Amino acid sequence: MNVVIFAGTTEGRRLSDMLRRDHIRHHVCVATGYGADMMQKDDPYIILHEGRMDKARMRSFFEENGFTDGDFVVDATHPYAVEVSKNIASAIPAGAALLRVIRGAMDAASGKDPGESFAETPAETFEGGNYVNRYDSMDAFAQTADSLSGNILITTGSKELSKYTHAVSKATLERTYVRVLPSAQSLGICEELGFSPQKIIAMHGPFSYEMNRAVITDCKISHLLTKDGGISGGYDEKVRAAADLGVQIHVITRPDVFPAAEGISLGEAYRAITGNIYHPLRTITLAGIGMGSAPVMTCAVKAAIVSADALFGAKRMLGSAKGGPLRRYMTYLADDIIEIMEREVDITNPTILFSGDTGFYSGAKDVYEKLRKWDKDADIIMLPGISSVSYLASRLFVSYDDAKIMSLHGNNSLHNLQELVGAVSSNPKVFAIMSSKDDLGAVAKAMKECGIDAAIFAGCDLSYDNEEILMFDVDEACDLSGAGLITVLFKNRKYMPDEH
Repeated sequence: MNVVIFAGTTEGRRLSDMLRRDHIRHHVCVATGYGADMMQKDDPYIILHEGRMDKARMRSFFEENGFTDGDFVVDATHPYAVEVSKNIASAIPAGAALLRVIRGAMDAASGKDPGESFAETPAETFEGGNYVNRYDSMDAFAQTADSLSGNILITTGSKELSKYTHAVSKATLERTYVRVLPSAQSLGICEELGFSPQKIIAMHGPFSYEMNRAVITDCKISHLLTKDGGISGGYDEKVRAAADLGVQIHVITRPDVFPAAEGISLGEAYRAITGNIYHPLRTITLAGIGMGSAPVMTCAVKAAIVSADALFGAKRMLGSAKGGPLRRYMTYLADDIIEIMEREVDITNPTILFSGDTGFYSGAKDVYEKLRKWDKDADIIMLPGISSVSYLASRLFVSYDDAKIMSLHGNNSLHNLQELVGAVSSNPKVFAIMSSKDDLGAVAKAMKECGIDAAIFAGCDLSYDNEEILMFDVDEACDLSGAGLITVLFKNRKYMPDEH
């Protein structure tokens, strides 16, 4: 059986690694020396071919390497490389199977990669506000560039830069920066087209939110041009950084020649080639991030974030995770996580983020049990974090080893509220985690009805710059309302009469 991967994306490299790991010999075709450098070198299971191919050259390649019925041709080229994909489809030998691996695009309606995208600033605001302008081609954008004020950053690569430079004025060219691959070919194209060295940023992506933000700020960018490269292409991080800095975003839309419905995932491509379901060797980390701010995360948790190939968690958790992978999935439910990892089989080292401590009123227990049942061979690591109770106790200079600890977070039924009031009535100290100030107001009203006198300490936004630790009497707490996760210490004056 012959297999060839026309690579040019992260997906192509990942599929090659999957086949190589299982000792499946295959060809990999890349257009440039830079692309070849990204591939695994000197591997007995990879036959690497470098150089651009037109339709005739592809046909010769298939003939020279004996491709025929039952063989597989994988198109894992860039979603904007329309001509290459058309050439592959027309040159493929009769009877050979064509597999088109599609990377996720940002959904046109929501601005999100379905089931994948995370944005600290919701992507919907990009679409609903004045941030995004869309174009069918580089030519269309170039026609508007002279009318734009301020510096322009082009992040669409060097291939079509000539269409831009031939259409804009010299003054516009002088305020244009380009970010391209750090290859001799890309740099040569930029210099030939008149870009000064100070305006050329040669870096290998995809880039983090922080890196995009630094480039935009340092170059004083007002307009950013990008393609929709999806999550794996760093689109989300790029757009977030631009939007957060008030930069106008310009997007060259994807060609609709190959709709996502006609493509398959890496796992599906592997199964089509081998007839087997891919079973990666996974190391899964469940990490408690503490209250959320970076200073209270343990070194082990920070290291797990940076080394992960994907992050899972609620929006607030993901927003607190600095550095780490671009692949971020805004979910903390075990079933959702398993579904994503079954689809994205190249995720082998994910970190799942939980607030507080993984062993303290945490969803980590349920996720662990389901993951262990789903993948018995996975190496699952549990990393504790600092709980809001221990943090609040330290800020108040009190112990909690002699306290009753309870939680109303996500569990604030009338019965649970009454249990908490009963605990406050019969214990000197009670710590409680609550979903909102509304919960505390309701508890205080019930305490007042029962004649319970207590000093109440409420920790809001613990560990963040806007952290507040407030003290109330029962009467004062009755009037509290509003959103926001809080942690509360009740000191019953019946047992602690000197408490004020």
